[in-house]
Parts: sequence; structure tokens; C-alpha cells
Amino acid sequence: MSFAKVPGQNRGKALLEAWFSSQRLPHTILISGPEGTAKRRLALELAKALHCQRAEADSCDECESCRRCDGLTHPDLHVLLPTTARGDVDLEAMRLAALEYVADLASPVEAASNIAREQLRVLQREMVYAPTTSALRVALLFEVDRMHVAGANSLLKTLEEPPPNAVFILVSSYPERILPTILSRCQHVPAERLPEGEIRRALADGGMAQDRVEQAVRMADGNLQRALQIAAGEFDAVVARVEEFLLGGIRGEDEVYWSVADELGSRAARGQMERFLQGCQVYLRDLLLLRCGDPDALTCADRGDVLEQLGLHMDLDSLETAVVEVDRAYESLQRNVNANLLLADLWRQLSLSGRQSTARAQD
Repeated sequence: MSFAKVPGQNRGKALLEAWFSSQRLPHTILISGPEGTAKRRLALELAKALHCQRAEADSCDECESCRRCDGLTHPDLHVLLPTTARGDVDLEAMRLAALEYVADLASPVEAASNIAREQLRVLQREMVYAPTTSALRVALLFEVDRMHVAGANSLLKTLEEPPPNAVFILVSSYPERILPTILSRCQHVPAERLPEGEIRRALADGGMAQDRVEQAVRMADGNLQRALQIAAGEFDAVVARVEEFLLGGIRGEDEVYWSVADELGSRAARGQMERFLQGCQVYLRDLLLLRCGDPDALTCADRGDVLEQLGLHMDLDSLETAVVEVDRAYESLQRNVNANLLLADLWRQLSLSGRQSTARAQD
């Protein structure tokens, strides 16, 4: 794969190519943007281009260096990924985990994982050595926002005076969580939400029904990870659960809340909880579009009966409050806030909307 095969990201690719052309590549590069925008692949392709034996502004995909970068076995390429492991850093285990992470766009790291200080120390020790087979040593740090403060400060010292012949490539969906002093040392490559055409092309070779592809494109909101999950049917059960939860909330059916809380409230179910909140976002957004008179832009156009029932009980103010509540819940989940607390707050808002609707009807 080369830059051309990474979906979307034309601005980022143009910036990288300009750096190559001018031979003014920064020592520290941050690739950041929303989840599901092919940042992992773009970072790896940049590392490949830096090591490619043809010494051009892109990887050739054919030389030994490119092949070894694809397998993350190049001696001058070092990778860090958040992990739950403690104690000594197992570089081979890290390589295998990173290889799976880069290859599988829909594979998240565990919620409790982080980049520990010891991991960064090992990386820093490797990066001070002279390159063995290439002109540069390259470090790939994925989800770099998951560093402990001590580790981040340790990395900062390295970035302030980077070793010669070293390039650090940082990747993050949440750059606002990175220390400002680290951000100030980075040159930023933006990763933008993917256009529908790019997602449709990425799904085209999957051999799935066209209606399934179109549903995934509509619901993805520029997120290729989400599109892959939807296309694979991983969202089907989530959508049914979302509808049950939203309708149960406005009807005051508390047994629905307890059922969902029991299913999604544990730490082990964090991935399911993320998809559940994403589904809530989609339905509430569609309700706002209906309220604003824009039915042609609906994502769940085939679920008109459910949207109609929800719309009967939620006015514009209630909808806006619920949208804010879901967005807040999603952000809080990324900080490992208890999922049951997030569900309780959202349920409370839905129940309030239902009671207010009943009161208005009785008046």
C-alpha cells in the first residue's frame, strides 16, 4: 500500500508530499483527527516512505524495507501501543499487537490500557542508537493521548532535543488530551472524516448487499471503523437495543433501563456501550432533522415508525438536551466514567421528556 491507497486524507497527503519534496521533514509529526479516518494506515505509510530504498516521496511496496515495515520487523522502525501489561516490556508481543491493530481498522485497544513510562523509556533507549539499515530511525506511537503524565514528561524531554536521524510519528483521535508542551513540538497532519464516496469504495469489495453498504455509508458519519462494523452486521443488535431504550425511556418503562444497564454497564462491555451511544446519536440527530424539516437527510429513513413515536414525545428543547447528554456520555466513556452513571443520566432525560409530553397531552 502507498499514500494513494489510504482512503481520503488528501490534505494530509499533500502536506507530507510537500515535506518530502522540500526535504524539510519535521522531527515530530502528529497525525490526529476523528476516529475511523485511516490515521493508522497513513502513519504506517509515512514510516514506509521514510525507509523505502527507492528514496522517493512514497513507498514502493516492493523493496525489502517496505515489506519489513509492513510486518513491523524493520530494525529501524519502533512501535508503541497502549497496553494493560505491567512490568518488563515485551517488544515482540508489542509488535504482534501493533500489527493486528494496524491491519484491523475496527479493532480498538482496551479501555484500561495506557502507554506506561517504562514503555517510553525502552523506546527512548532504542531511538538514540544510529540507524542500522536506513537513513532514519522512526518511532510510531499510536493513541499517544493515553500516556501517563510522568511518561508524557519523559517523552517531552526527548522531543525537546530529538536524537539525530530520528523521526517520531504520533497518532491520536484526542489531541486535546496531549500535554500542550508536547503539542507545541509537533507539526500537525490533519485527518478528516472520510467522504461517503471513499467509504463506499472501501466497502465495495466486501461482496455484501448494496442496501447493507448504503446503510453503513449513511450511518458511518465519515468513520470507516463504524462503517465496517455496520456492514458486518455488528450494529444490528445495537440498533434494536437503542430503539428499545429510547422508546422505553419516554414511556417510563423502567424495566428496560435495568435490562440495558445490566447488559452494558460493565467495564467488559465498553465497546458495546460505545456502539450503543453512537446509535443513540444517530436516532436523535434524525429527530432533529425531522423537527427542522429536512427528512431527505435522515440516516434511519427506513425506521420512520420509530422516529414518529419518539417525535410525539420529544419537543425541540428536549431533543437538544438529549443530544448534549449523549455527547457528554460518549466523551465521559472515553475517560472511563462508570457506564451505569451515563445510562442513568440519559434515562432521566428521556423519562422527563415523556412525562412532559403526557402532561401537555392532558392539558
